[in-house]
Formats: sequence, C-alpha cells, structure tokens
Amino acid sequence: MNTEISNATNDQKQVMELLSGKLNFETLDAKSREAIINEVSMLHKDLVKQNEELKNINASLEILEQSYRAMFLEAPVPYVIIDDSSRIIHENRTFKRAYRKQGFAFQYLSQLISPTSKETFDWIIRQASAQDDPIAAQLELVIKDISTRVQIYLNRQLDQSLSFRLSIIDITDAYNAMQQMEFFSFHDMLTETYNRYYLETEYRRINVRRCHPIGLIMADINSLRKVNDAYGHEYGDVILKDLAKRLKDVCRQEDIVVRLGGDEFAILIPNISQSNIELLTGRLTEATIGLSIRDAHLTTAFGYALHSDITITLEQLMHQAETHLNNQKQLKQGMHDD
Repeated sequence: MNTEISNATNDQKQVMELLSGKLNFETLDAKSREAIINEVSMLHKDLVKQNEELKNINASLEILEQSYRAMFLEAPVPYVIIDDSSRIIHENRTFKRAYRKQGFAFQYLSQLISPTSKETFDWIIRQASAQDDPIAAQLELVIKDISTRVQIYLNRQLDQSLSFRLSIIDITDAYNAMQQMEFFSFHDMLTETYNRYYLETEYRRINVRRCHPIGLIMADINSLRKVNDAYGHEYGDVILKDLAKRLKDVCRQEDIVVRLGGDEFAILIPNISQSNIELLTGRLTEATIGLSIRDAHLTTAFGYALHSDITITLEQLMHQAETHLNNQKQLKQGMHDD
C-alpha cells in the first residue's frame, strides 16, 4: 500500500517537473512515460469533474441570486440598499411606488427623514456599521409636507462593502391610533382637558419644594343639571366644552386644567402666591361671565387653596379648595337673599 502511494507521489512529482520544464519527456523510459500519461489522464478527469461541479455550483448560485433579486424587487414591503452616506444604491418596485410617485427627486434616503428623526437615523447607521445584527427603529418621513411614520429594519450587507439593506413598513395608522389612545388616557374625551388620572400623576411630580407654593382652583357650573333636564345632555355638553375653552384661554401653558367629572373642573398651578391665585381666580370668574345656551344663562363658582407642605395630599388640597368654593357659594347666596 505504501509503495502504491509512493509511486503515485513520484508520478505527480514528475508531472510537475515536466510542467515546470525541469524534466524532458523524451529522455524518459517507456515505463515512466506510461506512468506520467496515466497520471495526466487521471488529473484531467479530476479537472473535468471539478469543472462540472463548479458549473453546477455557479448555476445554483445564479438561481439563488435570481430568486433573491426577484424577492427584493417584488417584495410587498419597500426595500432599499444604501451606502453609509444614505445614498440609495438599489430600490425595489414597492419603494418606487410608495416614495417616487409624488414626483420628489432624491438620491439619498436622508432627504426623506424629518428633522425630528435625523439624530435617530444617524445613530442606527453608526450602530449597523459596527455589528451584523439587524437594528429596528421608528422614524418620521416627510415628502412634500406629507408626514408618515415608519418602522425600519436595517442591517449591514454580507459582503465587505459598507452598505446596508433596509426595509420600511408604514405604521402611520397604528402610530396615530396609539397616540390617540395615549392622549385619551390622560384627557377627558368631551372637553379635551386633562383627566383625574393625569391630575394625580402630575401632583405627585410637582409636589416638591422647587414648585411650591402649589395652588388648586376648583370650579363648577351652577344649575347645569337644569339645562340637561330641560334641553338634553347634548346642550349641557356644549356648555362644558365652552367652559373648558375659557379656562384654558386664561391659564398659562404650565397650568393643568382638568375636568374631574360632571360639571366639576380643577386647575393645578405650580409656583403661585396667595395674591396671584386670587388674581387668577378673579380673571377666571370674569372669563366665564356670559356662559349660556338658548335662554339659559349660567354662572360658575370658584374656590381655591394652596400650600407649601410636601406632606399635603391631593385629596386634602382638593377638600380645602372645595370648602372655599362652597363658602363662596354660600356668601353669594347670602348676598342675594339680602
């Protein structure tokens, strides 16, 4: 066995020497010539076999490439390939239909990214340059003042070039629905003022010494129930929305206007003094004069409280403001009785 391996090795060595010009075929004896011819024949058969295998591999690779290109071009999701400057190298038909149809000419994907999403986009490009795993992010795209919210998935190409595959999924409807859900989790649906839950959350946040004194103004509409009974709740709803607008128009942006429920409202005010809360209550009273619908003219009662004690709870502050409100009602009622 070892002799056969040695002979095969010698034959291959002689073939290599012939090819390199170190050995002259004519000087060899008949046995050596026959051995070399057999070896060359075997090598030729191996080369033919390897060549066929390479052809089959290339054919398979071509089929895979064609399949990949077809998948890329015809995918129902917009796909692009970009370089590290966001220049678009390739794009599929879905991307063209979605983003080229507006007639806006662009070469770089960054031209579609809104200013609010630029920093996020730059960050994911840097991250993708340093890793193989895909990166997901939400971005805002703007084309001719039309804004869309998208979810993108980006990862680096498998080759050594610094380019990236990127898919884009339009999530505008889902994003808007989520935003609306979030809005109404903190807002009253009728008046679009804040709700009781938000009031409690914000009170915990601002009940710190740097926000003291904290003030709370309570308000309710006198005789709204009579309007509801006489004309229906839709008329009462109009009054509630009108009052909410008037309150918000008077208050500062940092003041928190809340509908507690029914005809009751509250305004949470950080950093306000006794004299300023009195002035604000007076301005609110003036702003709500003339609250009416059909032949019903309504008034609004106000009461307030404020503190600089972090141990005071929201319930305690509301109770103090409500007590002041009721005292004001009784005082006005007494003046009318006189």
